[in-house]
Amino acid sequence: KEHINYLDVDYEFIKGYLTHAISYNVPISSITDYLLAQCTNVCAKAISQLAGVNFMDGRELVVCEDKNNINSFNWNSTLTNIRTKCHDKQQLVISGGYARTLKGEVLSIGKGGANLMASLVGVAMNADRIELFVDNENVHNVSSITYEEAAHLCSSNSAPFPSIVLWPAKNAHIPIVVKYILNNNSEEIIISSIKDETYNNDVSGILVDNDLSLITVYGTGLLGHIGASSAIFSSLAAEKINIRFISQTTSEFAISFAVSNDNTEKVSNIL
Repeated sequence: KEHINYLDVDYEFIKGYLTHAISYNVPISSITDYLLAQCTNVCAKAISQLAGVNFMDGRELVVCEDKNNINSFNWNSTLTNIRTKCHDKQQLVISGGYARTLKGEVLSIGKGGANLMASLVGVAMNADRIELFVDNENVHNVSSITYEEAAHLCSSNSAPFPSIVLWPAKNAHIPIVVKYILNNNSEEIIISSIKDETYNNDVSGILVDNDLSLITVYGTGLLGHIGASSAIFSSLAAEKINIRFISQTTSEFAISFAVSNDNTEKVSNIL
């Protein structure tokens, strides 16, 4: 508590929130998001104090809204918030990873939330470039890739951040520079709309994911049968199965697709 107060955190307010949240049966997931957001703020405040710069609570910047029970970003409100509250700050530490709904509830952005915050701030402030510091090094001997190539890379479970981080920067034509925290000698990777012509244009890279299973449906009953693919994937979609890859032969004799290893038996039963 002594250290929390040093960082100007309202301990009694947090305590009061938890008391009321438990009394009103607030979902555990919401309470967890609230607590983790407070932890993120404490870390960001500590960094800002050590660096001698301003601090901004990221929850006051990113806005989400509920559309058919799915939380989606309200991009216009978010960018307006950033421009309004950050425009006069030369140096600023912003806590990332959490947003607020239109009702004021705290919501976790999920994996890559801090990197998404950097991308949004860079776009809102018309930055020349956006630098992301990551802790896993899974791209080798490549110094430049396009947004589209990076999106494929970000589909991997070992990706440094999800592909949603790319799109604000892509739409604003701002390059993203990826740097590795744990290896200062690593070459930075520039993600932009410019294709690097020094590499083979036919193959830009190889992505390996060991957590997938390949499912193949085949038989003469597929030949020229309109709606066969729809029947297969609609059945899987109804059971919330995510498809990571789809391939069909020109003969129409077989359809192959990849799913998470955890879903293999369930997919087999559905088919």
